[in-house]
Amino acid sequence: MIPSQFKSSMLLPLIVLALTGLTTAGIGFQQNPKLGSKPAASDAPAYFPGSQNDAGIFPFVFYDLKEPSFFEAAKDPSVISFRISVFGYVTGWMTSVRLDVNADGRGQITSATSTSNWYAKVRRKTNNVSPLEVEKFFQLVDRVGFWSMTKFEETTNIRARPGYSLDGDAWLVEGVRNGTFHYVCEANPGPGPIMEIVHSLVRDLAKINDSEFSIPGYPIESAGYDKLLERMNESQLSDFAKDIDAEVYRLMILPTWGNPIAIRVQRNGDLYSLASRRLDGQAGYETGSLVESKDVALSAVDSKALANLIQDLGFFQMSTDDGVHGFDGEEWILEGVSQGKYHPILRWSPTFENPEKRGLVAFLALCKFLVDKSNLSERPKNKGHRII
Repeated sequence: MIPSQFKSSMLLPLIVLALTGLTTAGIGFQQNPKLGSKPAASDAPAYFPGSQNDAGIFPFVFYDLKEPSFFEAAKDPSVISFRISVFGYVTGWMTSVRLDVNADGRGQITSATSTSNWYAKVRRKTNNVSPLEVEKFFQLVDRVGFWSMTKFEETTNIRARPGYSLDGDAWLVEGVRNGTFHYVCEANPGPGPIMEIVHSLVRDLAKINDSEFSIPGYPIESAGYDKLLERMNESQLSDFAKDIDAEVYRLMILPTWGNPIAIRVQRNGDLYSLASRRLDGQAGYETGSLVESKDVALSAVDSKALANLIQDLGFFQMSTDDGVHGFDGEEWILEGVSQGKYHPILRWSPTFENPEKRGLVAFLALCKFLVDKSNLSERPKNKGHRII
């Protein structure tokens, strides 16, 4: 999703250029991709292998952002780099976030952004990344199976259109490791493994916030939930990640035809405090006003039980989305902050069909515990039926 401050400003030449990028054979062509420029054999590197441009507009994007070629970099087996890039066909917004890893395990994260046209000034920013942060990122890349993904991933977002859309966004994730170059393209992406990699690079390593770069599949960070959280007197949970010692979790259950609820727990030493909120509307329509607010301190026994449930869940290893979506059910959103890291997971109607097959037994056990201890007078319901 492209930041809202970038309005439509691209004219016909940009659309023609985008179409050219989609149809031009020879993705590694030696030509200056700037609009109206003269081809030059030595002007641009080969950004991708093969004789057909199957990565669309991205050679133009990399050239304009002055980004290096990962295809060329892979010729050196010692190079380890990852990059996510986005191009908005209507807005012309272009950005890349690149991680380069040194031989000692440390890294540098570099973001490059250009707006509105191919001649706009590129904004560039570089931060250092610790070996521990690099290792956590490697674990994520391996867990989501990046190296075995197909080059063109189908989105799980039922509202998105497959393929390249000139009114949407094109996303590309690339990696170089052990002399291997791999890339994955996705148009108008929804939640899924690719967005987990994007989130890790953009939020955890580059420290770019939502106002600068919004990420599909991370709904709690988007403006659409601001009003809901405001009505519950709740803040963005990701703000807690600024404190390395903070450990906070929040469950939100949003039934289409039922009261939205939020239950937040925060650790203080060996004990947890619990805060619960309930609105009187329906999450799928008018969410209503805050009608119930409870704050309690959990006992030592309950705090230990909660800590065990969180540990059994393996929360930070869970995917953000499991690809199951539907209509008229409920959105269950569990967010967590620990050791300076923020992670959300979204599950649609987890009690629907077979929770065991979806791997949600531990998830539901934690959710049931939170609801039981919330002391809310109304259990979560949808169409008048209790859902947990």
